[in-house]
Amino acid sequence: MAREERLRIDGRPGGPLMTNSYRVLDQPTGVWALVDPTDDALDLWRVELAHTGPPACVLITHGHFDHIGGVAAVRRRYPELPVWAHPDTAPLLADARLNQAAAIGLPCEPAAATHYYREGDRVVIGGSELRVIDAPGHCVGSVMLHGDGQLIAGDVIFQGGVGRWDLPGADYATLARTIRDKVMTLPDDTRIFPGHGPATTVGRERATNPLVREMLARVP
Repeated sequence: MAREERLRIDGRPGGPLMTNSYRVLDQPTGVWALVDPTDDALDLWRVELAHTGPPACVLITHGHFDHIGGVAAVRRRYPELPVWAHPDTAPLLADARLNQAAAIGLPCEPAAATHYYREGDRVVIGGSELRVIDAPGHCVGSVMLHGDGQLIAGDVIFQGGVGRWDLPGADYATLARTIRDKVMTLPDDTRIFPGHGPATTVGRERATNPLVREMLARVP
C-alpha cells in the first residue's frame, strides 16, 4: 500500500466550539485512535464505534475543555481504553476552573489520563506511528502529533490563523517559536489538521497566513 494510503485522518467538528475530533486510522489493520474527543464524540463517531469497535486509544493534544469534554464519557463506555496526554495536562483534565470551561459558564466532566507522553515519544496505531511534539505557547501541556506526512496540530495553528495567546498559560513569543521551529520546519506538503476549521498545509500557511508571517519576522 502506498505511503499516503497507510494513515488516514478524518475529522468531525462538535461540541460548543465546533472543535475537531479526529479518527486516525491505520488502514491495513483497521486499528484507530480517537484524538481530542468532544463532549458529543460518542455520537459523532457512532457509526465507526458500531462497525469497527472502540479505538485503540484516546490521544489528547491539550487540556482546554472543548478538546477533552468527551474523555469521561468515552471511558465510561470503554473502561479499559488508554488515554494519553502530556503530564502538564492532568490538572486541566480534572478541574473546569483550569481548562477554561468555568470561565464561560460551561460544565466539563472531570477526567484523567491513564498514560503520559512527552517530546519524541511515539504512539503506535496498528502498523503506523505518531511522533509526539511538544508545542507550548497556546496551553500548558500542548502537543502535536506527526506521522506519515500529516500533523494533528491542536490549537497551535489553523488555516489562516494561530492559537490564542491571551489565555492563562499562553504566551505569544513561545507560540511563535513553536510555529517557527516545529511546524514551519516540516515539508511544505505536510497536511495540517487543526483543532478548529479545515485542514491545510505547511506550505499554504507559510505563504498566506498573516499571523505566521508576522511571527516569523518578529520573534528572534
